[in-house]
Amino acid sequence: MKTGLLIRDAMTSEPVNCSSDWTVNKAVDLMIKKRVGSLIVKEGDFLKGILTESDLIKKVLSKGKNPNKILVSEVMTREVITIGPDRDVTKAMIYMAKKKVRRLPVVEKEKIVGVITVNDIIKIQPELIDLLFRRKKSVNEGLGIIGECENCQAKQVSLMGVGDRLLCKNCME
Repeated sequence: MKTGLLIRDAMTSEPVNCSSDWTVNKAVDLMIKKRVGSLIVKEGDFLKGILTESDLIKKVLSKGKNPNKILVSEVMTREVITIGPDRDVTKAMIYMAKKKVRRLPVVEKEKIVGVITVNDIIKIQPELIDLLFRRKKSVNEGLGIIGECENCQAKQVSLMGVGDRLLCKNCME
């Protein structure tokens, strides 16, 4: 199922970022000031990781660590799932549902060019929220998603997720 909308058209092209050598407290102050739930951790134009609210809760607060004495590099997520700017926004929703994340850094030629979040996509394509929830059900319960097959372009058919693609029954065989 393709929307025709590209990631680059929906992404935030200037994501809020920090350095890995910042203290967690400094990073949290920036998150509060900019009203964001994550920071892109980068070195120059290159992605080094992401610091999310979940990282802060699981790796700092729940462990009773002092945010003034912990560096971002110690708690950030290093293995970050990324997406390219020329992919359809449906792909981003599929990745997010599959990997259980709410944001994806956008990388082009190994450089960070933006970030796309569930909220960014819902603002421009609200019906994709249904895809997110139906995708979770299809993975867990074997239910199909109604849409266009990404292989044969058959429309309004029941699709199943195969890797990062949505395929009809005929194309899955």
